[in-house]
Amino acid sequence: MKRSISEKATQFFESCRLAHSASDETGLIFLHLNLTQGELPILHARGPLSRLFQVPLDSCRFALQKKAAPLRDVLEESCKTGDLSRRIEEIISLLERRISKGIGNTDPSLWRNFAFLEDRAIEIDFGNYIARPDFSKSANARVELERYMRPLRSWLKKNAPEMVYAFNERLEHTTL
Repeated sequence: MKRSISEKATQFFESCRLAHSASDETGLIFLHLNLTQGELPILHARGPLSRLFQVPLDSCRFALQKKAAPLRDVLEESCKTGDLSRRIEEIISLLERRISKGIGNTDPSLWRNFAFLEDRAIEIDFGNYIARPDFSKSANARVELERYMRPLRSWLKKNAPEMVYAFNERLEHTTL
């Protein structure tokens, strides 16, 4: 069933509202979803061909997030530096916090949606956040967690097989 533009916009605004309530988990700094007049500055920027352009921010809807490093890059570097277990724990903790807030994500991509802001994992793509009050049931919460842990487990098997047992043990004892 195809959704209308209005339904898509409403869903996106709801996703943004949920992300705002989880700003520690998303790195969200600022949301501007309702158009304004005379409240925000004009952004002066340079395009890829060094052309200057101006964007009146009052007339744009946008979300501003802190810049984060892609998940895969951080995990690969962590294999070299020896702090991979700490990074894995941070990813699991991030998901536990989001799930405990009753927020789900209909986009199950781990690699595209997650990143690291210094030592903290964040979810950079929150455009498909949905309210999930059913996460109060442990089985539903575990399904959400496992959707993201499957690709991480596969990555560990290939890149750090010695960590798979501890990873599985940690997930088995999660407090969802």
